[in-house]
Amino acid sequence: MAVLKRTLDRSKGPFVFPAPRRENACYQSFPAAWDRIARHVLPGVTPHTLRHSFASLGDDLGYSEATIGAMLGHSKGTSTTRGYIHKLDTALIAAADSVAGRIARMMTGEAEPSGQVIELAAARA
Repeated sequence: MAVLKRTLDRSKGPFVFPAPRRENACYQSFPAAWDRIARHVLPGVTPHTLRHSFASLGDDLGYSEATIGAMLGHSKGTSTTRGYIHKLDTALIAAADSVAGRIARMMTGEAEPSGQVIELAAARA
């Protein structure tokens, strides 16, 4: 959160990742950046793969499809929730923190994986 806050403090607009050459626009080249940064470390893994993994772990932890969809930013479908109400749902934040915390514990070996672990090839120098 501290890193995101510092990034927002430097941003001239409302975006955590602002566009590098346009004011008041968001960065839109994440897939290309991901490919340059992570292709060799996580071969075959895309941002979409990470979304699916996050959603699957949320399901493993017992969260409803509606909660998982909301954590992923899926719209709820009603006109009221689509554009008129802008607030953070504390239950949703707690759910996202729970899933992220479980991922962090699994990455450090503090928690057992909840499913099959597939070893990825080591990065080539």
